[in-house]
Amino acid sequence: SERKSGTRNAASTYSGILNSSSATNTTTRSVALMMALCMLSLTGIPLTGGFIGKWFVFRATLDAGLIPLAIIGVLTSVVSAFYYVRVIVNMYLRDGDAETPGATPAVNWAIYVAAAGTLIIGVFPFLVTNLSDLVTLAANIVR
Repeated sequence: SERKSGTRNAASTYSGILNSSSATNTTTRSVALMMALCMLSLTGIPLTGGFIGKWFVFRATLDAGLIPLAIIGVLTSVVSAFYYVRVIVNMYLRDGDAETPGATPAVNWAIYVAAAGTLIIGVFPFLVTNLSDLVTLAANIVR
């Protein structure tokens, strides 16, 4: 129940940024910036976690010889970029109220932590790859 409430608050915060505000006050601007960073990560912009994820997926796809699947993946990434950038533009260019419903301090901090993680993974991908290597090693030892 509490998890659903937190998810509802985060969704409410994002929808509040999109619908009722134009990133006018400091908190809303910072949350909008973090949301923009996460959305750019979803498009696969370099130096974000999304880029690293897409890099590994496309590299594995090409290594497996599934070139048509890799092409479809790149095309869908381009299409998704159009939609994500449109949301980001609307966040900053639409007029609206200064109040964002659902923007509690806990939700704001969760958004900040998610954005920081996105940047850290994008700038230092070896942290994640080394961790996955250690997990694989541990799994092989346990067998």
